[in-house]
Amino acid sequence: MIPLRQVGCLLAAWLMFNGSLPLAAKTFSFDEEKCHIDVPDGWSEQKVEGNKLSVINADQTKSFTMRIAQTGLNLTLDNEAFIKGFEGSMIANGVTITDRQHVPLAGLDAYVVDSTQPVPAGTIYNRMMVTLANGYAYGLNTSKLNAKPSEDDELNGIIKSFAFVGEPQIHRSEEPAERIGYYMGVFIAILAVICIFKWIRRLGRKRS
Repeated sequence: MIPLRQVGCLLAAWLMFNGSLPLAAKTFSFDEEKCHIDVPDGWSEQKVEGNKLSVINADQTKSFTMRIAQTGLNLTLDNEAFIKGFEGSMIANGVTITDRQHVPLAGLDAYVVDSTQPVPAGTIYNRMMVTLANGYAYGLNTSKLNAKPSEDDELNGIIKSFAFVGEPQIHRSEEPAERIGYYMGVFIAILAVICIFKWIRRLGRKRS
């Protein structure tokens, strides 16, 4: 269950998550963080505080969110405190972790956590991946209602389009980083709640 102290923030985020018009296919570039990513035609950009980019498809059954946090160059993916914070924030907010693995992302190693969360319309499946470069943690999350995002061609296309501008600086050593990991992981549960509201709203319109 999500703590009551977060409810106000979640509702405010949900309100910001409505009302955007569909986009033509677009490349989003982030000069300071030295990366870019492509979003397909027909998706809507959403304004969610704390996220670098949030988009949702036309029928509101799948979404992509990116969050970037500054870390310095001394944090690596084998830092136990970082992983503890990353996964702990999901578990604390009602997300069930189903798998963990390492996969390549934009030429670097990424830590991937698959998870699920029950909602009135079924189950939200999430795939959250994080990689470290340039003094930042890059968190990319794909979500889909009642199906795994890893099996969706459109969502996989968004992930594959993520790239760094120039040669990324590689992180080499470790430092305590549980707080940073928590920050990167917590928005999965927030995004799930936003989607719950939208899916309930959509189902209500269909029944009326």
